[in-house]
Amino acid sequence: GTAQPFLGICMSIFMLGLAGIPPSVGFFGKLAMFGAAVDAGRVPLVVIAVLASAVGAYYYLRIIVVMFMQPLQQKAKTVESTWLKAGLWTCSFLTLYIGTLPETYFSMVKSLLKSWL
Repeated sequence: GTAQPFLGICMSIFMLGLAGIPPSVGFFGKLAMFGAAVDAGRVPLVVIAVLASAVGAYYYLRIIVVMFMQPLQQKAKTVESTWLKAGLWTCSFLTLYIGTLPETYFSMVKSLLKSWL
């Protein structure tokens, strides 16, 4: 098990985002990138990228398995910083929020940019 479940959950969310697993923002990033490449006629490149993503996902998921399924080797230091926990919670939330409702997020960003510029 993990000595710090909160940090383990945050790390898992980030790893799933890097792997491109829905409903993380990484899924929509990879989907947009692969879609643009297909539209540009780069299908062989997309096939290679999808295979590389699958290999990468194995390694990302392996880290999650080790974090939660392996016994602790040594006593870990605890994180007590409220700001660090708040930052990690915010980033984890945004990783899932943007992945779940990407159009809502992007329309909000576009309207903010229009009002600032």
